[in-house]
Amino acid sequence: MSTCEIVHPSGSVELNRSAGEILVRCDGTRELDDIIGELEVRFGMEGLAVDVYRFIDEARRLGWLD
Repeated sequence: MSTCEIVHPSGSVELNRSAGEILVRCDGTRELDDIIGELEVRFGMEGLAVDVYRFIDEARRLGWLD
């Protein structure tokens, strides 16, 4: 997945790969810390929590997530 598109009432937005990877996991079945762990394994990186929390906060502010 190189990009991902999200469609919401005020329009659509093209997301980069990492944003798409975060949002696709926000399905109500996982805790945020579990999502972060999955992403750290997927991308072979540690310390993604701050960036993921920041993105989730912005996605909520924009109405992409409840």
